[in-house]
Amino acid sequence: MSLELNLKSKFIAFLLLFCYPATLLADPKVNGELIPPGEAMHVTDPSILNKLNLGPDNESVWCYSDLANSLIITSAEREREKCQLQLSQEKERLQALHKLELDTITVELNSLKKEYVSILSVKDKEIEELTRAAAIRPNDYTAWYAAGGFFTGVATVLAVLWATK
Repeated sequence: MSLELNLKSKFIAFLLLFCYPATLLADPKVNGELIPPGEAMHVTDPSILNKLNLGPDNESVWCYSDLANSLIITSAEREREKCQLQLSQEKERLQALHKLELDTITVELNSLKKEYVSILSVKDKEIEELTRAAAIRPNDYTAWYAAGGFFTGVATVLAVLWATK
């Protein structure tokens, strides 16, 4: 008996939780916004539906007040404005991000220009020092050429003498 009672109570609980009429749980929403309570009414009474000639085949209908109707009518425009606001916020965020990136790149470029100028000035100074050092030493190698020619001549004469013997 207790098992039967327990099974009945579980079945009733199941019916109450999962088979509760969906129209009682439904709140009228327009684009995710709830229509204020008392501004909309779910009409299911067949006699009222027949009197007002609402809904095909006695289907239930929602009746809205002026406030709820204005929410429904303006919902598309409000959604458009929300979208525009999100777009403008995203645009501003991206502009700020790209401005930061551009400023960072500009600072890096200026730093590299200064480094280039510094390296170039060091190179120019080194070239000047080497030019001065070369100017101090004479470039007259005629004595070396004469000595080389003399020794080459002596070596040639000796080679000819040895070859003729």
